[in-house]
Amino acid sequence: MKLELPFTQRHLAGNLVAALTAYDALGLPLERAREGARGISLSPWRGEVQELPGGGLVVNDAYNANPVSMRAALLDLAERAGGRRRVAILGQMAELGAESDRYHAEIAALLAELGVEVVVAVGDGAGRYLAGVEGGVAIPDATAFGRIADVLLPGDAVLVKGSRAVGLEGIPALIQKHSRTW
Repeated sequence: MKLELPFTQRHLAGNLVAALTAYDALGLPLERAREGARGISLSPWRGEVQELPGGGLVVNDAYNANPVSMRAALLDLAERAGGRRRVAILGQMAELGAESDRYHAEIAALLAELGVEVVVAVGDGAGRYLAGVEGGVAIPDATAFGRIADVLLPGDAVLVKGSRAVGLEGIPALIQKHSRTW
């Protein structure tokens, strides 16, 4: 069976396989899956990919963030980037409680492991992403985008992700606007 899907992220495909497995286990007709796949729609700011001039792209995944979704988005960036320079504009993951420092440190380690070339930490608590990252930049909030705009280059693959409390959803539009000067 071939399904046409409104996404390309591997982690979302894994979710779909799990749903189809459950569907099949319940004895429901798999031949209707194609019909259901056509009705899939993702919320705004969940992995929206926009092309940029110069062969780059920006992934707007600013709807929310937790350790699992942050990891999935960063792995997707690494895969999607191909030979492009990878830029991660990350807000903190809110509401993690006593384990917050550990979770942010795990994401910092993943950024280093993946060799993400540019990391921009946005907001309180996000500075922890810069541990072990050379040349990372911290800004207080999304309104300070002008301070990092020149860090972005034609051809970059950019991920924008963080908890809703950080308010990153407008940054991809600012990147689009800035990219018109390239």
